[in-house]
Amino acid sequence: MYEKLGKSEKNTISSNRKKESAVDRAGEHKKNSKDSIGFEALQPLHISQRKMKEMINGGCNPKQVAQRDLAHVCNNTEKVSNPAKVNQHKSNQQLNKYISIAGSQKTVAQRYTIKEGHRIANDHTAAVKEGKNNKLLYATTERISESNLAMNSKQMPLSLNQGSQKNGLVEDKTLYSVTPEYKEERVTHSGLPDSLKPKSCPTHKVLLPSECEKGAISIVGSFTKTKRSEANTRAYHDKDHANARIGELLAQSTADGGVKDTWYTTWSTFDEGRDKAAKSYKNISYSKSDKVFIFDTTLNDPGLSKDFLKKFKENDDKTKFVPNFVYSSDKRGREFCKKVVYKFDEKIAEVETEIMKTVATDTLAHKTELITAADLRDKLKNFFDTGEYPKKEIDEAIAMVPNSAGLLQALNKFREDSETKEYVSKDTLYKQKKVKVLAEKVLMSISKHVANLTGRNTRNIGSGTGLNTGVNPDIGQSYGIIGGNYDSEEGGRWNWHWASVIMKPGEDNVTMEAHASHKQGKEAHNHRWDFKMYGALANSGQTFHDEWKGDGVSADGFGKGAVTVLGVMRDKPALQGKVEELHIDGLGKLDTQAAKTSSASMLLLMIDLKDDSKSKDDLVSTYGAGPVTDNLPDLFVQKKLTAKLEELKQAMTKLTGGVGNEAKNKKAVNAKADDLFLEIAIFYKAVSNYERHNKLNGTFV
Repeated sequence: MYEKLGKSEKNTISSNRKKESAVDRAGEHKKNSKDSIGFEALQPLHISQRKMKEMINGGCNPKQVAQRDLAHVCNNTEKVSNPAKVNQHKSNQQLNKYISIAGSQKTVAQRYTIKEGHRIANDHTAAVKEGKNNKLLYATTERISESNLAMNSKQMPLSLNQGSQKNGLVEDKTLYSVTPEYKEERVTHSGLPDSLKPKSCPTHKVLLPSECEKGAISIVGSFTKTKRSEANTRAYHDKDHANARIGELLAQSTADGGVKDTWYTTWSTFDEGRDKAAKSYKNISYSKSDKVFIFDTTLNDPGLSKDFLKKFKENDDKTKFVPNFVYSSDKRGREFCKKVVYKFDEKIAEVETEIMKTVATDTLAHKTELITAADLRDKLKNFFDTGEYPKKEIDEAIAMVPNSAGLLQALNKFREDSETKEYVSKDTLYKQKKVKVLAEKVLMSISKHVANLTGRNTRNIGSGTGLNTGVNPDIGQSYGIIGGNYDSEEGGRWNWHWASVIMKPGEDNVTMEAHASHKQGKEAHNHRWDFKMYGALANSGQTFHDEWKGDGVSADGFGKGAVTVLGVMRDKPALQGKVEELHIDGLGKLDTQAAKTSSASMLLLMIDLKDDSKSKDDLVSTYGAGPVTDNLPDLFVQKKLTAKLEELKQAMTKLTGGVGNEAKNKKAVNAKADDLFLEIAIFYKAVSNYERHNKLNGTFV
């Protein structure tokens, strides 16, 4: 995982948005990932804002957002603290209905409102207190029942209990306190390890895993993935969230397939290099293979490669490269490793800029501006590499970038050469060096402007694509924001955050969210999770994406190009191997239900038949005409049950006919029934998981 890399506290975007840790993929994690999350294999990278700290294993970061003054989006300019002045529909007893001016004066969106430190859903059926580790959720009886019905049908391991405490925040509804309860029986067949299940706690009711993605999985009761758009056909593991993000951006591109394939391959190579660089930062060393991959194969940066050879040396046993410093070796080694990470950030951002130049955003002007700025940046890079500084392009760049007063002032010391049409210094000494310094500043400014434009266009793919502000999870699904387009000076490296929806009041969503940064020591679970509320309407300005994204000018934690996605159950359930082996895959809703019911009946039968305390007559009576397999998949019966069913039948025939020793015959029946019980129990577990998976995924409605 990455976090802030050397950004000072004075540059923090918002003092009321505390940055915490985020989960990242790295190196071996991609190679070894199976159905487990594999957090132990992650190579986290953490550098604090004041000084670089050692890495911590972590998940994600909830921002603690201060109460918003929504007056700027009201149809008048009254403060939110006086809802009566913005009452739009007294007849419906809606105290606050705000007019969103985003995009059009005619665009109207109901929004949650804020009163006494609570976010109140636009239909007044729920309220959530703001603040870190918040446990205060209030809702109507009907809303609580609706959530419980949905969570139960999807076998989520939580339910919501209605308390006696009432909240007087709204006049037209009675809101009761809500506390979650862990339902252990619902995760029995989920296939989740204990580390990903909630825990009960007498004091705090529910404990969640101490990381955001683990917490989201725990709440939903299933491994999750980012939902793909139809055009996103890239090959990556469900847990490779950064790959999912770039896959979705490519899906929006109008470029031809071959170009997009090249972009994805290039991006993936740089992403792998950044993972290796993150690992090197943590270990303050480079393995020999990583050194070759980073410096000799991928970066193609002679200056950085030369610097590496000066600052790192082979260790005594010649197995890796370690810092070649006498003093402050670890600190100075990490400073160099940080530069390597930043260089990969730049390479990745360049690829993403090319992609976003081909993505249709909200206006043609935005796309055109990005193309113009990126092309000009590329020209300046080429000129800079050859030592040429043409006045025309430098003037164009200065005119394009914001806040160019300093550059314009610097131009007073230069003039245009009449023959070459290049800038030359008016000073006598070090003319070429001074022009180079100016060119570097201009190139840096236009590059930063391109990054900002890329981030702006990324944000603007929004509501029409099911990304960003268009993400609206159902109960049992999750929000996921995935960071990207990081800036080494302004931005952070908060890679992702996940939040699962447990209630849908009106046009708003209520989530439960766990946070790695809230854990203490090495605890695996804790009670320091949050209830939060977000708007679900794309033009409300209150969506999950609105709250968690960077502002695109000064990157805010998740980089300039963060993308919000929908988290759904994985296509392959945790027991997918068994699902395929037992020929359950492909069953429809009714066939799955029938197979589940039939296998449950057979399990009960085998439990009785393997009971050695039962008499001969009891066993014969229980067996009756024998197990019924009509509703089970034919191939499962043929390959797994037929032989064992025949053995049980023969044992029952001997017992019924009194052939041989009765005690031995009874034991034979018990043993054959026990063998069948094990086979059927595995099937029942797999078909139950398969049914649950399809319900959560929306296949079985």
